[in-house]
Amino acid sequence: MIVRVIRPLVLLACLAAILSGAPPIPAQNVKPQAADAPDEKPQLVTRLYDVRGLITPTPQFTLDASAHGLGFIAPANRQVGSLNPYGPNLFTVREVTPDQSPTRGTLLASLETLVRSVDAESWNEAGGQIGALAEMDGQLVITQTIENHKRIGELLQQLTDSQDQYLRTTADWVVVGQGDVVGLLKHAKSKKADQGGLREVDMSVLNKLPPATPRFHGELLSRNGQTVHLISGRERTVTANVNAMVGTGVAAFDPMVANFGSGIALQVNPLIDCSHEKATLTIHSTYNDPAEPGPPIPVHAGAATQPTTAGPNSSDVAAASYRTIDGIVQELRTTVQLPLGAAVLVGDMTLHPIAKGGDLRELLLIVTVNEQK
Repeated sequence: MIVRVIRPLVLLACLAAILSGAPPIPAQNVKPQAADAPDEKPQLVTRLYDVRGLITPTPQFTLDASAHGLGFIAPANRQVGSLNPYGPNLFTVREVTPDQSPTRGTLLASLETLVRSVDAESWNEAGGQIGALAEMDGQLVITQTIENHKRIGELLQQLTDSQDQYLRTTADWVVVGQGDVVGLLKHAKSKKADQGGLREVDMSVLNKLPPATPRFHGELLSRNGQTVHLISGRERTVTANVNAMVGTGVAAFDPMVANFGSGIALQVNPLIDCSHEKATLTIHSTYNDPAEPGPPIPVHAGAATQPTTAGPNSSDVAAASYRTIDGIVQELRTTVQLPLGAAVLVGDMTLHPIAKGGDLRELLLIVTVNEQK
């Protein structure tokens, strides 16, 4: 038996003809309509995606992870000493900032979740019968349709482009006279130059300062969102403390030798926004300008008890000395959002703010963040 599907309009015409007595329309004049064909299985393709660059954590280089950096930054309320197992420095306790960067496993899991968001219902894990994903030594092995592969490739390329962004952070430390900062600002003659918000510096004016003006410069190139640091200066070895050691007929001192840094230490973490117009900058700056160590300060220790045998003993009394450290320290920590390419005054402080005998000059910190194309 042949089954023919008759269009509704043709069927109505046939019924009308029958009711009116007209001859019916011949069957061969009715064109059959093919039934819907079953869904064709989509063409699947398996491809490899190298994602090692996306799942390798970016190292974070903080000042407190540097043996030299500890000579510049002092953990609060820590006593002087040399008991640090990570190397001699002025501070006893090593306070390393916890590494908050994600692990490789965390990055891989997040990346796989993001990839499976493309046509989410098609993946095997979601009950679909099309998509499959596996990881092999930093390579994603993906089976999907050609169209979904195109979308996955575009997504991974966006992630790669974002991670491969590099930012250059430039810092200038300048010492100027009290109240001279306004003359360095853009629109210095305008009332807006020194009124709240970001204060942008006119670098052409800064570059015309007398050569004798104390000015220090540093630059750091880093990945977007990476913490990096620099240290520049002189490191001195000082006797920071002495421990008296006494016994029967014996007295001695155990000196604690430590390193003390003078100069500048800078730590930055720049993060560009999606508009590529601004950067959020977390900055830690330390400026140390110590004076020459003072004269030796003697200390003495005597034996706790005398030996029973009579006679002189040169170990009954021990003598040692230590030196005081005096100097100017300026520290700044902040997080600011800066327009890319703008030289912004992020810090301004009096060098030695005391009523008598101080240094009323001002130390300025000027920072610029640029995106490296």
